[in-house]
Amino acid sequence: MLNFSKYSRYWSLYHSRYRYYTSREEYYTSLITEKTPSQLLAVGNHPTYLYRTDELLRFNRLELGSTQQDIADQLGQPKFSWKNPLFREHQAKVYRLNIHHIFCYTTLHFIQGHLFIIDTIFKNLSFRNTDRILNVLKKKYLCENEGESFEGVVDASGNRLILERNHYLSVKYVSGDPAFQAVLADAVAQKQQRRMSFELQLNTALAEYL
Repeated sequence: MLNFSKYSRYWSLYHSRYRYYTSREEYYTSLITEKTPSQLLAVGNHPTYLYRTDELLRFNRLELGSTQQDIADQLGQPKFSWKNPLFREHQAKVYRLNIHHIFCYTTLHFIQGHLFIIDTIFKNLSFRNTDRILNVLKKKYLCENEGESFEGVVDASGNRLILERNHYLSVKYVSGDPAFQAVLADAVAQKQQRRMSFELQLNTALAEYL
């Protein structure tokens, strides 16, 4: 009599791998939470109150404004690279990092080839490790007795560190370079102009035919 359980085990293993292979791009793309110029612009205009720090904001020795080659020299090749099909000036690279057995995904957003946002997502964190990360950031950039409801800081160059705590902990570093804001604001304005032009043409066409 055939032992179907043995074959079922291999079929399930194959199927599991097949599902992972086909969903890999979708999974990594889902980690890129900001994909449009307006979303990217909104990160830089986050309404959260930010404490001021004298320290230069940087993540893993990465400086905002660095080139893609600078990042590759330091971190190597990413797990996933993504080019924005609707906004050619925007690219993103996703790294999976191990910080002393705390795993995280770091998404680097580039505008015109320069680093604009560093977005690190910590998944499946214990409460202890969440508090540990927050305390490390607080001690690194602020006095220990400052910022009890610590949600972020801004340095002398206008760079921002923003904390978001929803289903997981997200630590965002956002460049304060106004050149990035200008590129994004221009892209948003062009999109709005195209939308208004389309609506005008549509209304004109409807008026002619109805």
